[in-house]
Amino acid sequence: MLKGATVDSELLPVADGSDAWPVVSNGEELIRYDTSELRISVSWKAEVFENAEAARVRREGSDDLDLDRVVDIFMDALATSGISCPRPDEPLHDETFISTLNALYPMPALRD
Repeated sequence: MLKGATVDSELLPVADGSDAWPVVSNGEELIRYDTSELRISVSWKAEVFENAEAARVRREGSDDLDLDRVVDIFMDALATSGISCPRPDEPLHDETFISTLNALYPMPALRD
């Protein structure tokens, strides 16, 4: 990593028409590259939603998973599978709950 560079550093063209591209951070030029030394890749990511309601749900986080919701999902899966297991008070430390889930969702065998 370039010393002094941050996520806000910029690679800027020089206005004089030269092939120089300085890296500037907080108004300070950290280093200067020639066009022949540069290779730039652009990665553009986007979240696409079916409709405004789906965008609202994502923006507000109303469908985010928390521990209670995850436990609800697992409890429903256990019930659907006909497996009886009491709802744990401390699901991350309840050995009965953990071993019951491990039995329902076994680790696949690893191949050599």
